[in-house]
Amino acid sequence: MHHCFPDIILKHYVDDFLLIDVAPPSSSHRGHPFELLLRVVKQFGWTIHPTKQFSWTRRFTFLGIDWDLDAKTASLTSQKQRKFMRKFEHAYNPSSTLSEKEIASIIGSCQHTCVLTTTRRSKLNALYSLRNTFRGQHKAAKKHLPTAARAEVRSWLEFFQQGPVTCSLSFPTHLHPTPLYTDASDFGLGIVFGDHAITIPLPADYTARPGINIGVGEAWAFELGVYAAIQHGAVNCILTTYVDNLGVVHAARRGRSRNTLANEAIDRAADAALAANVDLSIIYVPSAENLSQRHHNFRTPSASFPAPQRHELTDQAAQSRQHALTIIGSLSVADTSSGSALTPAEVWNSLSADNTPTCSLTGKKADDLGREHVLVELSPAEHLVAAIHGSLPLHTIQQLRQFRSHRVKLDTRKRYGGHVVAFLRWADDLDIPQHMRFPIPPTIVLLYFSSAAPFYAANTLSKMVSGLQAWHAVHALPWALDRVEARTLRQALANLALPPLDLRRPVRLADFEAMQRHMAVADRAHTAVYTCALFSLWSMARHGELTVDVVSRPHDSRPRRSDIRMATGEQGQIKSVIVYLPEDKTHGNTGFNRVVSTQSQDPRMCPVAALQHHLQQSPVPSSCGVFA
Repeated sequence: MHHCFPDIILKHYVDDFLLIDVAPPSSSHRGHPFELLLRVVKQFGWTIHPTKQFSWTRRFTFLGIDWDLDAKTASLTSQKQRKFMRKFEHAYNPSSTLSEKEIASIIGSCQHTCVLTTTRRSKLNALYSLRNTFRGQHKAAKKHLPTAARAEVRSWLEFFQQGPVTCSLSFPTHLHPTPLYTDASDFGLGIVFGDHAITIPLPADYTARPGINIGVGEAWAFELGVYAAIQHGAVNCILTTYVDNLGVVHAARRGRSRNTLANEAIDRAADAALAANVDLSIIYVPSAENLSQRHHNFRTPSASFPAPQRHELTDQAAQSRQHALTIIGSLSVADTSSGSALTPAEVWNSLSADNTPTCSLTGKKADDLGREHVLVELSPAEHLVAAIHGSLPLHTIQQLRQFRSHRVKLDTRKRYGGHVVAFLRWADDLDIPQHMRFPIPPTIVLLYFSSAAPFYAANTLSKMVSGLQAWHAVHALPWALDRVEARTLRQALANLALPPLDLRRPVRLADFEAMQRHMAVADRAHTAVYTCALFSLWSMARHGELTVDVVSRPHDSRPRRSDIRMATGEQGQIKSVIVYLPEDKTHGNTGFNRVVSTQSQDPRMCPVAALQHHLQQSPVPSSCGVFA
């Protein structure tokens, strides 16, 4: 179809197809007779339903939704809405028992409705959980609705009873020039919106309260940030929001979170955005680059590890002692002499099902914490904590754990946290008792890597080992394997791991000629990619040192437009271009200049001409990436 009619978009959902004519009035493909399209379709051997088909129109029914392109609205058909209501009325009946197929049908009806009302996506968690309980059971099994699922069914039933389900197809297209940054810490929330910044202190123990973790704090910060941006004029626009918690980013994009409090916060933010006609574009940003974290107002005096500027320090000794009093307090009542290092034998002999846990050692719990907090917040059994730390107060023990976790940088802590989460998910799948998870007995360590080794590269497996070792180091517990077992593990992983990838073949001039033949000269993205590759070739730079994850806000180690310098000849023509790299693999953070010169023998391969064309075609602020 696309080959025959290039200006017609073909969309389909299972066996329902929709043709959209986007040809401009001047196009020769404009206004093709519908009968001609049907003839082409029938050439594929498809059978068209005799009554459900319709010719060109701007008002039509498709997938149980009435679409009006003139009014720019989409509404659930009354027949479909009544059908959905009957399902929910039957499910809500106290005497009803439902099969897995019926639960899946109810969820499908909700998901269909969420196409029009995206803010309802959060009202499905209990139904998803109920569906999952049918795994491994006979297909004829039926169950009554649990309390949580029943509450969701009632919520959906009341929603359908309110009237027609409709939404506007008039979406905002204007990108708000000011991005929003939100963040949370163990001590408060931070929001930065342009020249405005605010911090909201929270109790120091708020993340230790039932149902609350750092992810909930991040969701609260996100919600308040949306309110603040709307209050400062962000309406009828696309609002770019930077959040450094992947759990909140994914939850906001999905419209739901597993955590009830985070779910409610994301719900309220979505409702506020909908009322202001704001489309939220949520982007993950590393913590080190989050302006709301770096802003000086967000550093609270009670933070465990503040980041003072040198000019703020007057009497370092006195200030550090005062900081110790603030975060540790008096230790006069603590029996600090009773704690001691434990041997592996003492640890393993003390583990039993009767141990008192200090937290839930499950994949879900670890996932909710956020990767950067996993190493510290997932703590061992109570008797191990007491044996190591004596009667030290809990906040002091946490200070020690946080200090030990800084043996590696934040990005590494997050990666290690991910490896811990992966191990706990594996333990969940194999029903390993919680007292056998952390600290990990030697047999469990070897079983875990025996199942993982064939599926990963040797380098990745080594990092997985380091991640699990890091948890033990943070909690002052011995690693399971002695020297012999550690050597056995290392050699087994090397022999069982995936083979290394083949070396890449060298880039040739013919590759660039092929790119030129296939690129659209007027396409700015094509030009940017081609110019970046050409500049890398002639300057002998690495592609990763020139590219960025977010082109409008590059990492501090990546070059920006302001780092470009032009060297001209005697008559003013540009002879070479210098791009300063703040950091590269060879020279570290001392920086290095990458230089390209004009190629007069083959102008098509000239990096200077390509860069000039790119800069003219894509004018952006000097703070953006070179190839933005």
